[in-house]
Amino acid sequence: MNEYVETHKQHPSIKKLIHNKPITWDDYEELERIFTQELGTEEEYENHYSDTPFGILIRKIAKMDRESAYAAFSSFIAEERPNAMQIEFINQVVDYVVENGYVKDVLDLMKTPFDRPFKFSMIFTRDEQVKFVRIKNGFKENAMVISV
Repeated sequence: MNEYVETHKQHPSIKKLIHNKPITWDDYEELERIFTQELGTEEEYENHYSDTPFGILIRKIAKMDRESAYAAFSSFIAEERPNAMQIEFINQVVDYVVENGYVKDVLDLMKTPFDRPFKFSMIFTRDEQVKFVRIKNGFKENAMVISV
């Protein structure tokens, strides 16, 4: 699986995932075919990766493009004009997303590695937190097919 993803980073669906572009139902079906027919069976996929969605797995293997992760925050940065503490927090989230594909839950923003040196709830206003969480959610939503 790792070798396939690494050698097929230009595949349109994989490229979308690396660059934080939403995948379509057709992309999902193509990934499903590759991972459960071409590279193995559904049972093998489930045994190795449990219920990990294809897009999330690819992001974990291929990593997200750093510029694409920062681009997701560009409007937030332009509108909110974050201070140094907030920029440091954004950098931490980008580093995490590049390595892991997304931040699983909003509560994760309150835990390690995000709780030091600045706590999310202490450095952003409520309105900023809502905007930030929308961006965080977008990383995961773009790696999954939300509607058919």
